[in-house]
Order: sequence, then structure tokens, then C-alpha cells
Amino acid sequence: MRELLGTFRGDYANAGSEAYGIAPADVTITSSAQLSATGSLITQSWTSVPKGNSPEKAFEAHVVYSYDPSSGRIIKQYQTSTGVSVKGTLILWQNRKLLWERSGDTPRGPMYELCLYDFSDAGTFKHVILKRTLNGKVVDVNEDPIVLRRVK
Repeated sequence: MRELLGTFRGDYANAGSEAYGIAPADVTITSSAQLSATGSLITQSWTSVPKGNSPEKAFEAHVVYSYDPSSGRIIKQYQTSTGVSVKGTLILWQNRKLLWERSGDTPRGPMYELCLYDFSDAGTFKHVILKRTLNGKVVDVNEDPIVLRRVK
């Protein structure tokens, strides 16, 4: 999980997302994550600002990662600026790739995702949605991988 720490940034041609309530736009994404003072939590902010717009038009997600002793797994929970609330479980961690199973509530109904965090290239955070459903139907299937580069 330490690969996630620090700040990553990149530009992305966002096709929009029905599940997250995001309109299509060219955006700059910044992901910043830090370890808590106790070393037991990671907090992350994910901010996507449409090009030529002010930060007030951004899509934001705020995430907390922790260890769940009852399941023996790493979990994450996040809330977005569009009203989406999600809980995820790390289901596979191999070769600097982390596969998350996530589900939650959106203003448009229940959502389920498989999401890959790929840190296999040094200094790069690749975020890939492998599957997403909304109300049991596949959505946002044309979403391209998001590639962010470490800036600090």
C-alpha cells in the first residue's frame, strides 16, 4: 500500500460516469495520500478538475484505508462530492497491483465495481475500472485507464 503514498497527477479525457454523476470533460486529476501518525490509516484525496474551470467544479473523493481485523483484509471507505458512498475490500495484491472489490450507494442506485490500482511502472499510478454495474446493469464500460505520474 505504500506505493499509494505521495502525490500523483495527470490529465484525462473523462467520458463521464452515470454511476458517479460525472459529466464528460477533459480534466486534471490529483491523488494525494498520506499515512496517519499511528501508521494504521492511509487517507487519500482524489480531485478531478475540468480544464478551464475553477476548483468549485471539481469532482472529489475522500478515502480512508485501514485493516479490518474481523475479515483480515485491507478495506477502504470513501465519499464523493456527487453523493456516492462506497466500501471496498482489497481482494488481491500481487506484483505492485492491487485489485479492489467495491460497492456502495449512489444517487442513482446501488453500484458495484472491480478496480485495479497498478503501480508496476515506477512513479506511475494506473487506475483501471475492470467492471462497473449500477442497479445490476453494466455501465461506464468505455472508461479508459487513468494514468497519473508521481509529482512528490
